[in-house]
Amino acid sequence: MSMQLMDDNRLVKLYLKGNEEALKHLIIRHKQRVYSHIYLLVRNRELTEDFFQDTFFKVIQSLKGGHYYEDGKFGAWVIRIAHNLVIDHFR
Repeated sequence: MSMQLMDDNRLVKLYLKGNEEALKHLIIRHKQRVYSHIYLLVRNRELTEDFFQDTFFKVIQSLKGGHYYEDGKFGAWVIRIAHNLVIDHFR
């Protein structure tokens, strides 16, 4: 089955088994939504880029640390991470 057709949870499982390509597909799949969410909060392209990178760095750390629990809401989980990073930055 093509990775483009796999659901997020399957891609997460593949990534955790060492398939880096699965992470690439997850990032591509959620890039626009996450990027737009961050931009709406900060209204600055450079900051948005920084937060976007930090978000997926945190996603990787969390996945590898076992802090993602399959509930079918990977996209919402990533948005929450991005949102919290922005909020923490401006505190």
